[in-house]
Amino acid sequence: MCYARLLLADGSHSIATFKDSGADVNIIDEILALQLGISHVPLSCPILANALDGHLLGTVSHQTTPVSMLISGRVKRDLRASVSTTHLMSFEDELCDSLDYDEIISESEKLNPDLDL
Repeated sequence: MCYARLLLADGSHSIATFKDSGADVNIIDEILALQLGISHVPLSCPILANALDGHLLGTVSHQTTPVSMLISGRVKRDLRASVSTTHLMSFEDELCDSLDYDEIISESEKLNPDLDL
């Protein structure tokens, strides 16, 4: 787990993040997005979210508008996150139950040179 700073129009907010090298997308909890005033828009085609074992976790039907984030000392601009309304953020592993992540960040986004300053 690490902390990142969302850079929003009304100021910055520190959030707990989980960097997942296997994630295909960034994910943020819908309630957190609403609390922070991050708008979201419907996806043209909803995405099924599956666990590694293949079982369906839920459906993602919205995406945030672009936001900037400071993580590991580098600013990432125009990041979009899939909005989770089905508690995709909860982990079944007992060790992870005690952890509280606000957002999951895909490692590929972190390393994308087009997003780096």
